[in-house]
Amino acid sequence: MAEGTPGRRRGPGRPRGDIAAEGPMKDLLRDLRRLLDESGLTGTEISARTHYSRSRIGSALAGKPPPGHALLRDIVAATGHDPGPWLERLASIGERRAGGGGRGPRGHAAGAEPLGRDAGAELLGRDAELAEVNALVTAAVRGDGGTLVVRGEAGIGKTALLEAARPAPGTRVLSVRCRDGEAGLAFSALSTLLLPIADRIRLLRPHLRRALNASLSRSAPDPGGPNRLDIAHGTLELLARSGPVLAVLDDVQWMDADSAQILAFAASRLAGSPVAFLIALRPESGCAMDLNGLPAIVLTGLSREPAAELVARALGRTAGEAELDRLMRYTGGHPLALLELSRGGIPAGDPAPPRLPQVLEKVFRAQLETLPADARRALLVCAASFTGDLTEIKEVLGPGAGAALEPGVSGGLIEITGNTVAFAHPLVRSAVYWDPRAGRWDTHAALARVLRRRADSGAAQDRAGALDQHAWHLAAAAVGADEDAARALDEVADRARRRGALEAVRQACERAAALSADRERRVRRLVRAADAARLSGRAEEAMALLTQAGEPVSARTRGEIERVRAQILQIRAAPAEVAEELAAIAAGLRREEPEGSERSERSEGAGGAGGAGGAGGAGGAGGAGGAGGAGGAGGAGGAGGAGGAGGAGGAGGAGGAGGAGGAGGAGGAGGAGGAGGAGGAGGAGGAGGAGGAGGAGGAGGAGGAGGAGGAGGAGGAGGAGGAGGAGEAKQAGKSDGSGESGKPGKSEEIAGLLATAASAAVMGGRVGRAANLAEEAYTLSPALAPVVMRAYTSLLQGRESAASDLLGRHREELFAADPLRHGAETFGFSCLTLTWLDEHDTAERLAEALLGRMDEIGALAQRSVLGSAVAELEFRRGRWNSAYARAARAAALAGELGQPAIAAFALTTLARIEAAQGGVRRCEEYASRALDLLEPNGYTMVAFFAHLALAQSALAEGRAADAAERLARLRERIAAAGVRTPAVFPVHADLVEACLSADRAGEAAAALSELRSQIGPSSPPSVLAVEARCRGLLAEDVHGVRECLAAALVLHGRVSDPYGEARTRLALGLRLLRYGEPAGEHLAAARRLFQGLGAAPWLGRTGPPATAAPPYNAPPYDGPPDDASPYDGPPHNAPPHNVPSYDAPPYDGLSGHEMQVARLAARGAGPREIADALVMPVQAIEEDVARVCSVLGAASAADLAARFADPPAGR
Repeated sequence: MAEGTPGRRRGPGRPRGDIAAEGPMKDLLRDLRRLLDESGLTGTEISARTHYSRSRIGSALAGKPPPGHALLRDIVAATGHDPGPWLERLASIGERRAGGGGRGPRGHAAGAEPLGRDAGAELLGRDAELAEVNALVTAAVRGDGGTLVVRGEAGIGKTALLEAARPAPGTRVLSVRCRDGEAGLAFSALSTLLLPIADRIRLLRPHLRRALNASLSRSAPDPGGPNRLDIAHGTLELLARSGPVLAVLDDVQWMDADSAQILAFAASRLAGSPVAFLIALRPESGCAMDLNGLPAIVLTGLSREPAAELVARALGRTAGEAELDRLMRYTGGHPLALLELSRGGIPAGDPAPPRLPQVLEKVFRAQLETLPADARRALLVCAASFTGDLTEIKEVLGPGAGAALEPGVSGGLIEITGNTVAFAHPLVRSAVYWDPRAGRWDTHAALARVLRRRADSGAAQDRAGALDQHAWHLAAAAVGADEDAARALDEVADRARRRGALEAVRQACERAAALSADRERRVRRLVRAADAARLSGRAEEAMALLTQAGEPVSARTRGEIERVRAQILQIRAAPAEVAEELAAIAAGLRREEPEGSERSERSEGAGGAGGAGGAGGAGGAGGAGGAGGAGGAGGAGGAGGAGGAGGAGGAGGAGGAGGAGGAGGAGGAGGAGGAGGAGGAGGAGGAGGAGGAGGAGGAGGAGGAGGAGGAGGAGGAGGAGGAGGAGEAKQAGKSDGSGESGKPGKSEEIAGLLATAASAAVMGGRVGRAANLAEEAYTLSPALAPVVMRAYTSLLQGRESAASDLLGRHREELFAADPLRHGAETFGFSCLTLTWLDEHDTAERLAEALLGRMDEIGALAQRSVLGSAVAELEFRRGRWNSAYARAARAAALAGELGQPAIAAFALTTLARIEAAQGGVRRCEEYASRALDLLEPNGYTMVAFFAHLALAQSALAEGRAADAAERLARLRERIAAAGVRTPAVFPVHADLVEACLSADRAGEAAAALSELRSQIGPSSPPSVLAVEARCRGLLAEDVHGVRECLAAALVLHGRVSDPYGEARTRLALGLRLLRYGEPAGEHLAAARRLFQGLGAAPWLGRTGPPATAAPPYNAPPYDGPPDDASPYDGPPHNAPPHNVPSYDAPPYDGLSGHEMQVARLAARGAGPREIADALVMPVQAIEEDVARVCSVLGAASAADLAARFADPPAGR
């Protein structure tokens, strides 16, 4: 809604359109009509060329109102004539507008037309700022768009500066001016901004079209709601397809948070597109739009010369020096204050007020005193309306609406354009709305009745929007508790959730809680609000909401709160501390349980484990438990559980974002939290287990489906049904937040907390403690989160068979699980565990299914967690381009969401790829960034991956002694953490090779001995393969070499591991050469594999042996021929002449963004698929691909894909 500055209000009774009937303007319009007649253009053709509506053009030609600068320029340009002389005529007409005067962009829906300025308008004292604005606008026309942020206090002239922008002919101008009070209306600003081009949504690809239409309430959403990434990408694509576009976003401090997140995402991705964003806001106001890092200018007061001219225009005379001195001291050159106070005088007894906007409000309020009572009431209705809809306002005012509105219009306080009412300036609206005598509550109640009536009768074009406004008006009218208003807001949250508007969910639930008379409902609504905040990446707000909930009414509600808190805790404390705190909370809840209430029997439902029982079970653990044998997996913990990487918290394991990471606790994968919770609605979901309350939970607590507020209200989603396996119970939560159905039992809730504690303990490097917590959780309830953590800790402790069996029994549950009801760490850890068990195909299918569901609900925190886990999977499979692109995206997303451990885990994947490819400096950079995020916060397990990358880089580059020292220290730290499997951290194999090359054969043999002690028949094939390779390297005769390395190749053939296979073939070939045996086949095969991976340091070792570096100083071998090649391993010194320098791997010369584009293009992705992956406009990606091809010497994208493609998966 456009609201300008009341710097030049018209006198009473003089309609705006009358200006056109006077002198020079009348002559200009006559000549303009004659020009159009001579051009032969029809009204439709002019409209198409200028992007203005026919009615707007007709009104301008009639002088109602006369055309502004932009409209006149575009009309003249459409005829093929030079608009310059016409603009000079316009500039000579009427008064000159000053730096802060004038109205903002006009037009209903804030921006249905390009920017226009009043006749003769000229900006004073802003030449440098205006030049910067116009440079941005001009760049967008050339396809090099961007963003400029304009900051300044109210009345300083932000709107005037934006309005003065001069877009080139043909530029489409979209604008939105936000209003105080509309922040709770989901996607209201986005809807307004895109309305003029909404008909072009049909041109988008289907998935983008569906998401954007659903978010704008133009169509029913898909089940689970639209994918927020698709909403953001659809917005970018729509703007780019409509370009060149200038988008003007004014007063964004009042923008609804969901629109703010989407548009902030777009604002940072406009490079290479024909789109420019101009964004204005007050610096002192809170803003949901993250504008950090974007170019910005700050407007301050005018200097003396333009201020003097402004005052002279306002007074109709030149101000005296003393008078001007006093005004300048009082206002500091503030344009609006200069205009108003020069006419009305400085308030007596107030020589230097600290807050000019408040002074101006008083000035405007004094002007309101002169209006009749019905006019003041009419202005209050306009101020209370969220949209300024004239039909709605007239219905509230009744038959005398026109007469009541006329004084405000004639006095220049409001302007009516089409069916929209706009205030001249937000400060005028503020003065009206906050007048202590105004009947705000009654006014909101009246608006609520009208909107409800319009929604029920079908009169409202947007019924859902009308119902949302009705609910918020009810809330604004409420005095004290009001359950009717609270329930209406619960329904707002439900609708917002389906549209993917998590921030609207949070706001609605928080306000509903404030209106709740029943304490239990109040707490549950706050939990639902907290979970929505967590899911949308606002962990601090989520924690504040939980604190606001206070002491719970019941133990069950306490469990719901603690599950959500668990997700957030992991980004606020060291994981080891979090583990003990959560364990203590769980112990307290168990003590509160009535005797005999603990489950003595555990049906594993889908998972079937049921019987796993006992010892047997998986492994044993002994039985742990419970009927049904808890036992199962031997305790071990969750698959992948955890953690991430290596425990490390899963992908990102890492601990969930830093634990919890991120928003949402990211933790996910790693732990904890994770977005985890994301789902878990309940909160909890999260972390570890948390998720889904105990798995099941799901929604449990947190409410809403998906926690996020999901639909169900607070209690939401009903919970996943029985944890353990119980399958996914149907969502049964109630919208009022009190839903009891389907909630997890107390044992499931406690199990969820314990599973979360286990994941935190893993990330803190305490595997034994984590295994005990996971076992205790699984004994209480075989929900998915305890199952996963038990499988994961089993893997870490070397019980791979137990981990595999446990996940196998619950596989159907994992694939059928709803991310809304389980924590991201549950799925991230599952994916990681399957990856490290070499069950790659299963891990891939699970990840694909879950990523699709996470996209549907727009849970970015969950996506970053699982995305980092998938990057690990792709790395292990040798799909390094895919791994690089996924890890880079996960690191960036986790960084935006405040998930440090997840971002760090993704960075370690990048570091390991660079290590193998010879990118030493990039490897060190990524590893250093990861360690800066991890070690100060105690994320020990994830940090191991960074140290591993640095050691592997040293080994690849031939710095054997350095590599051996690093690997030996790392082996000790991993052992101290309690890790007893080489499947997660392949340290021993690299240590054997480094020690042999560094003339430390005894240490190599010791490393092999330790490796063999940690493996067995059930170890993953990749682990058995590297063990066989190490035996072959230490074999004392050619027969032993052949036998061991041939066995290794057979094992490599069982999984997709081209890097491991290449190193084994290289070792075999070089060993055979040492014994004078034919080796060409193996060296050629190694060469092909290394070349496909881009592993430059290793590739050189497959070349002519005569050029290679010195041999391993291995133990004596029987019978080696005298003429054997001296080369048998990684070089001690400089790489051979045919090995590319590590400073020039294939992708050097590219920026980080271009690197991602190159990696995706190398996978065969076209511009549209790359644009989808990186959420960028297709046009921008096409330019990036062209530059990448130029740098890499590729003739085309197809040539790039052919030359740098990943090797095929599998055998």
